[in-house]
Amino acid sequence: MLLSLAIAAPAPQDRCPSLEEIAGWHDGTLPREALQRVTAHVARCASCYATWFCLVEAADLVSEPAPSAWAKLLASWRAFFSGLGPASFVTAGLAAAAVAFVAVSLVGGPTWTGMIDSGYRSLSGTVAHSAPSATRWLWGKGLGQRAVENPWGRLAETQANYVHEAARTAFGAGVRRGLGESVPDSGDWTGVLAALPAAPPSCANAGSPEVCNEINTIFPGVGRWAVLLHFSCGLGEGPDSAQQPDANFWKQQASVLEQAGRLVESNMPGDPFARFFADWRAEAQRSGHPRTALCAREAALLSLGLD
Repeated sequence: MLLSLAIAAPAPQDRCPSLEEIAGWHDGTLPREALQRVTAHVARCASCYATWFCLVEAADLVSEPAPSAWAKLLASWRAFFSGLGPASFVTAGLAAAAVAFVAVSLVGGPTWTGMIDSGYRSLSGTVAHSAPSATRWLWGKGLGQRAVENPWGRLAETQANYVHEAARTAFGAGVRRGLGESVPDSGDWTGVLAALPAAPPSCANAGSPEVCNEINTIFPGVGRWAVLLHFSCGLGEGPDSAQQPDANFWKQQASVLEQAGRLVESNMPGDPFARFFADWRAEAQRSGHPRTALCAREAALLSLGLD
């Protein structure tokens, strides 16, 4: 990881190496002249460095020996980026999303957002048992009024505060979507929904568009997942409650915690969200009971994101 810090120089002006060249540079199969050129370029180019670093991370998912492993890996990587346009800049968040895509392509595992979708489908029609009214919904009263449409434009605050406020706004928009899928837009739920942000923050005038886009990729899903967890944890607790989800559901939600938590921690190091997810993941890994570990902190996640 220190390669990107080794040479303090402006971004390179030569063309970015291909995926095959970056892979060959990594495994030492490039000719000497090409090896020197790619080394100098990757050391100065944040996009190519992110591509190389996440290719290496994704390679850990492949059990086959090289070169067949690299061939499959590069094919999956190219399939992901082919739909992004000819000049996509590889940010950390985009590269992490590509790693998740590679995981699905190579080992067949679902993405964390796909597992959230599956969770909502499996609980369709049962959430009403744990959410008959909004009287027990304690979070986010007035969040929509407190949030600003573009947190990145508040120049008097530090960048760290921009990031956290933007993440809270995107999280709130995800909560609003999750509630919209779960509860009626009537009665006492109307005010709850109206108090939440209608959309993630705009990145049009963001001081750091890459970070803003990464936040808007991750946190709406995290907010939506928080709603799913909250209502799922309430099922099966009372005599009139619907049956709680099965063990496979909780195993999937533990995987969501692991995958989404890693994304939050890698993109927002030092932020309260990152510290929260690091602690939560560690607790879940020590626990032999996914439901217990997840339900112990779901309310705290809503408080962190909405209050």
